[in-house]
Amino acid sequence: MSVKLPAILIIFLLCQIGCKSSNKDVKQIVKELSGKTISFDWPKQFVKYDTLLIIESEYSLTPARIIKYIDNSFCPSCINNYLSLASDFITFAGKTNLFNSDSVEYYVILSRPKEEVIECFQDAPLSHIVLISDIEDKFLEENSLQGYDNIYTTFLLDKRNKIIGIGDPMLSVGVRDMYIKRIKELLE
Repeated sequence: MSVKLPAILIIFLLCQIGCKSSNKDVKQIVKELSGKTISFDWPKQFVKYDTLLIIESEYSLTPARIIKYIDNSFCPSCINNYLSLASDFITFAGKTNLFNSDSVEYYVILSRPKEEVIECFQDAPLSHIVLISDIEDKFLEENSLQGYDNIYTTFLLDKRNKIIGIGDPMLSVGVRDMYIKRIKELLE
């Protein structure tokens, strides 16, 4: 399936209007990241997952993955709230037939030690969420993402781990709608 860069760009731009947190131009960031393959070949520590099939290789068995990287600027309460929203999103999508929730993996990579990650999700229901501790930020390093702001380190990936969506579906309705549309396309 080909990446529809103009459609992704337009939706992403509309969702990010007014955001001045990045030194790079949004168009440039979308161009740099769209179609890029995300690597999972870095040392990681799985903290929590709700499936027996945690894929350590480059290719996933599910048609889609959402990847969210969270650095140390997020407080534990914010992480807990984010995890609850992400879990609710995947569960809601499955219950309302937006897409099959078992066909999407939602990875949250936290730049914190395993013990702190565990504290962050104490109260959050974590259906369909995979938590990974990455205290050395190897995910960013391995994928050359160190220079990007947090808003540009959330991706929708296809089964080959190619970026087909950029932006956080929990923070923007436009991005969420775009992710749902792209996931439906992947499942057809």
